Amino acid sequence: MVLVLLIVLGLAVYVTLNSAWVVQKAADAFAPDYNITYSRIHGNVFTGLQIENPSYNQQPLAKQITLKWNPNALVQKEIHINTLKIQDANLSAIQTLVASFDNNETNSTHTEPSPKSASMPTRVTVDEIHITLMPLHFSPVDVSGLEFVGKEIRFDIEQNVLNQAKLSLHTETNFGSLDYKGKTGYNHLNGILHIAPSQTLYDTYDLPFNKEAVGELTVDINASKKQITASLSKSIKQLLKADKEAFNLDIDSLTMLALYDVAQGVLQVDTKAVVTTPYAKEIKIDNHFVMDDTIAYSGGISLKQLIGLDAKLVKPLNDLYLEYEGTEQNVSVKMRSKSLQATFVSEDFNAAHLHLQTSEAFMLSDMMTLPAELNQTKATLQIEMPLHFDANASYAAQINIHSNVVNVDANVSYKKNLELQALATIPQNSLLKTYSKALKWQQLSPVVLDAKMGDNQAQANVKAGSLRADARYGLEDTSVDGVVALGGIKANITGKTKEKMNIKATIASLPALFKHIAEVYTLQQVPEVTGSAELGIDITKLKKINVSFTSPHIGYQADKKTLHTIDKIALSVSMEEGKIQIPNYDFIYNEQRLFATKPSSVTLVEDSIRISPLWVNDALQVSGAYNLKTQKGTIDTTAKRLHIDHKLAAIDSGVNLQTQLDGNKTAINGKVTLLGGNILYDLGQKSYASDSDILIVQEMKKQEESVFMDNLSVGVQVKTDKPFVYRQDAINIEAMVDLSIHKAEHADLMVLGSVEILEGGTYLFEGKKFVLGKSYVYFTGDANKPLIEASVKYKSLNHLITITITGSASTPNIDFSSVPKLSKEEILSVILFDSEGGAGTNSSEDMMKMMGGAMAKSALSDLGVQLDHLVLGASGSVEVGKKLSDNITVIYINGILPVVKVKYKHSEHTESVLGASEESQSYDIIYKKDF
Repeated sequence: MVLVLLIVLGLAVYVTLNSAWVVQKAADAFAPDYNITYSRIHGNVFTGLQIENPSYNQQPLAKQITLKWNPNALVQKEIHINTLKIQDANLSAIQTLVASFDNNETNSTHTEPSPKSASMPTRVTVDEIHITLMPLHFSPVDVSGLEFVGKEIRFDIEQNVLNQAKLSLHTETNFGSLDYKGKTGYNHLNGILHIAPSQTLYDTYDLPFNKEAVGELTVDINASKKQITASLSKSIKQLLKADKEAFNLDIDSLTMLALYDVAQGVLQVDTKAVVTTPYAKEIKIDNHFVMDDTIAYSGGISLKQLIGLDAKLVKPLNDLYLEYEGTEQNVSVKMRSKSLQATFVSEDFNAAHLHLQTSEAFMLSDMMTLPAELNQTKATLQIEMPLHFDANASYAAQINIHSNVVNVDANVSYKKNLELQALATIPQNSLLKTYSKALKWQQLSPVVLDAKMGDNQAQANVKAGSLRADARYGLEDTSVDGVVALGGIKANITGKTKEKMNIKATIASLPALFKHIAEVYTLQQVPEVTGSAELGIDITKLKKINVSFTSPHIGYQADKKTLHTIDKIALSVSMEEGKIQIPNYDFIYNEQRLFATKPSSVTLVEDSIRISPLWVNDALQVSGAYNLKTQKGTIDTTAKRLHIDHKLAAIDSGVNLQTQLDGNKTAINGKVTLLGGNILYDLGQKSYASDSDILIVQEMKKQEESVFMDNLSVGVQVKTDKPFVYRQDAINIEAMVDLSIHKAEHADLMVLGSVEILEGGTYLFEGKKFVLGKSYVYFTGDANKPLIEASVKYKSLNHLITITITGSASTPNIDFSSVPKLSKEEILSVILFDSEGGAGTNSSEDMMKMMGGAMAKSALSDLGVQLDHLVLGASGSVEVGKKLSDNITVIYINGILPVVKVKYKHSEHTESVLGASEESQSYDIIYKKDF
């Protein structure tokens, strides 16, 4: 309207007067009718018009309007404008002025259009239009400048066709700049639009994109009367604003084509993209968007495989394809992959349903590494989840996992709290039974889990066989309060995970605990353990752990004859950042106290374990290092004076041992120096089998292979620095030890050396004092088969009697001699009756059997040789016997012809005796009766 007004105004001025004064007067008379004012108009129709500061209703329209045209073109029915410049146009004021013209036309009386005059122009030619705008503000957009330039414009008024034009537009805003350049031909517009977003755009909307990577966008625009199209092609590297090593993505290619049908009012946008992320390459995206009276969209997303993750774990998602379609009222999504398929459907965006399931049972070994026994695990998964998008709606999902290992059925719900109820059962054909045959899986089935999580607290309850666990966790204050119970053990857990937690466990009965363990786990041999214990664990900031263990008594019955006891146990351990410290410990093991008040420490550094040191009784120091990877290490055990105070001995010793570890091989070498002490062991408790071929069936155990013992080598010297003193009942002796403990790999342990019994020791028998000469016990390998070389002297009133014992402990040789010389019978008579006259009362054989055997048994018993049957016969024969049970006794007769007898007691009066020698066998039935 403004342009037409100016043209008409110019024609009127041209027809009337061709002077600036007339133009000024005409404008002054015409403009007020339209509330238009200006500060100045100057020029004429030939030189052009220039209007300074035109305004409408006191609102400035522009700073200056310049119009230059060629009036002579009217002769050719053409309006020819050479130049039209509008400087700093006020868009809002112009819009108000245009609206006033529209209102005037609407309010005017409708008249029939007049026929076109033959002299009216039919063409408009504009050589150049140049328009700039004043700054504009459309919150949050600030337009700091807009410049429009049009050149070589040719418009056919009769045909209403824009035959040609060259157009350019440049706009600067706080969100970026726009540059458009194009040209038209026959109402068809072609051009390129360049969009350069600014940092303000990214900051205002907190866009996570990398501005430098996005750069400038170029849009190809093509417009006609029928349709408008816009196309965009782009590739972007590292699209996201992120650190160098963080997640990012590349748009390998992006093409977008928008088509707007002017007549139908329909907009269609087709987008194709190929995207690469650290987890997938060449993700293909295809989207079709349609907007007319409604909005509709459809498309698909596909990728071959996920990368950067465990290939086995994500294998079910390979060949992933998402297909979707929807409108503003509904949406439907279908997903399929190598092993999964899913649907998501919403009819009204108020509710939806999600269904996910495996296409078929898949092998779990394709996803993860499993033990060989579980490699055939097959599983199916199904999830049903109705969804409600109401703010107050509750959510629930049903999850079913079925496999040939375990079946899990779970219900998950959420409203104010997230709740989970799960039931896990072990099928009859479960592969777990092959994986661990010792574990009684059916005793653990079913496993029941009930969990709940609210705004401030989470709690869970688990039941599985005899296992019970109940725990509560504070989500804000990280507090923990729980109880775990299993058979004879109960543990209470309290505290805060970010500060300090305490676990206090009470084992009321170790037998009950092992009983419950045996109910779910098949033990090869249930240990016969007695006692109770308490365990305390303090965890500080999930970094430092302090453990305390106390027990009044723990007993372990190793076999029928061996009971190990540990009493008054008090142990504390702390662990932090790979360092284990034992501040102190104290307990009594088999009546021997072991303790340490000096702190011991063990440090774990990568693959290395360092002991520096570990104390025993504050005197024995163990230090060294071991590499877990190479399985090599050295451990030194030293003590200047280690005191052992036990019911068997009270001794001091110096220790200097070194242990070399190399894989399964262990080598112990060094020296133990016995610094003196007292032997308290009752030698009468020690017994030797009368023959190495005799086996006691009740004590037989299956020989078990030991890798440690097979690969153990030992070379240890044991010597005394001062004599040991042994005073017990009838014995008072001193001894010196010089032994070597030796073992080669894959060989038996050998004890070599001797124990010297110093001269002057005494032995009392029946009130008579026997003095020991220098005597020895020799060890030649087997510690249970020592050789004895001992002499004992007895001084009677008239005689000096010497008893010599030689040979093995199982079959000793005993000789009697005297000065002056006496027969054996007389020597025994002197020892027993203080007179050799007793020798004539009985035959020598009878007296030897009756008295010599009793005396010898007593003497040997006090020296540690325990025999159940010993008779000294004529001609130097010796009968040595050992009871195998209450009814069976094995007897070895060391005479001219050795004989072995087995005596079986049927009753108080009846016995059977089976004898065997190199020449004969015999079987005798003996009946005894007291008269």
